[in-house]
Amino acid sequence: MYGAFWHAVAKPGKKQELLGFLEWDAQVAGEKEPGTVSFDVYEDTENVDAIYVYESYRDAAAFAEHRANEPFQKFFPGGLRNELVGELKIIAAFSDSVVSKS
Repeated sequence: MYGAFWHAVAKPGKKQELLGFLEWDAQVAGEKEPGTVSFDVYEDTENVDAIYVYESYRDAAAFAEHRANEPFQKFFPGGLRNELVGELKIIAAFSDSVVSKS
């Protein structure tokens, strides 16, 4: 498995738009990316404007496939990331898992 865990604080008034974008991203991953194992978004219970995202892929090649699709291209570089997110922190950078139930 290859994955990452990150935290984002939406810009004021942009959280619902960010969640809508991430829902679309997850939908595209489910429809077009067989190597995407999970793409999960969690509420930050300590900050109403913030979320956590966990994404995992079969391997680095599957993540490269994800990066080539439209949602990733619209989010990075610049793009919607700059419009919707005020702060983004990588908690666990993309890497291969050392233990996995898969």
